[in-house]
Amino acid sequence: HPVKEKFRKATQNLEVFKSLFTKGQGVEETLTIIDYVRQYGDIEPSGLNKEVKAAIRKMYLSIAKSGKLTKVNLGGADLEGANLKGVDLGRAKLRGANLRGAILEGTNLTRANLTRANLEGAKMGQANLEGAKMGLANLEGADLTGADLSRVDLTAATLTGANLEGAYLGDADLSRAVLTGAVLTGAKLWGAYLGGANLTGVDLEEANLTGAYLTLADLGGANLAGAVLSGAVLKEVHLEATNLQGAKYNSETRFPRGFNPEEH
Repeated sequence: HPVKEKFRKATQNLEVFKSLFTKGQGVEETLTIIDYVRQYGDIEPSGLNKEVKAAIRKMYLSIAKSGKLTKVNLGGADLEGANLKGVDLGRAKLRGANLRGAILEGTNLTRANLTRANLEGAKMGQANLEGAKMGLANLEGADLTGADLSRVDLTAATLTGANLEGAYLGDADLSRAVLTGAVLTGAKLWGAYLGGANLTGVDLEEANLTGAYLTLADLGGANLAGAVLSGAVLKEVHLEATNLQGAKYNSETRFPRGFNPEEH
């Protein structure tokens, strides 16, 4: 295919590659080129020299900051450490992207696809991630203070040591997610699904878990002091050494069979 061959050569020659993006093409044209190249898998093949990789990274950053990402697939893009604070990335296609250590404070990521993305150590305070797809994403040590994660899909995601203080997780799906040692003090988890999640050592003090589903979750050593558990389902939950002092529950709260919350 002549067009495919043209772009294949472009990834092998730095000057040709650069020329594609320095001849006055607008963002839309650039996105079209990238989308075409990516569908053939030629944009990041093994063996690219460092200069070409650097050019690709610079291009990714430029496009990401433009906020016009709805028509291109940037899955697998290298955006490590990128400063995208306050950028509009709503509906962005960032599946498998490397955003390790990226600055995404106040960034709009509503309904973005971040499945399998690497967000380790990312700064995402006050970010809007409502409805985003983040299954199997790595958010270890990420700062999500006050972030909106309502209706987010975090199935089997890793949030070990993440800070979600005051975050909004209403109706979020965290089934089988790993949150070991995470901080969720004051977090809003109304109706959240946490079935089978690993919540060992998690700090959920004053968190609101009204109507949350936690069946088969591991809450060993977790702190739920002052947490709201009205209508929460905790059947078959591991609660060894869990702190429930001052926790609020009602007749609709479902604890494991034989468990007495007054003794914890």
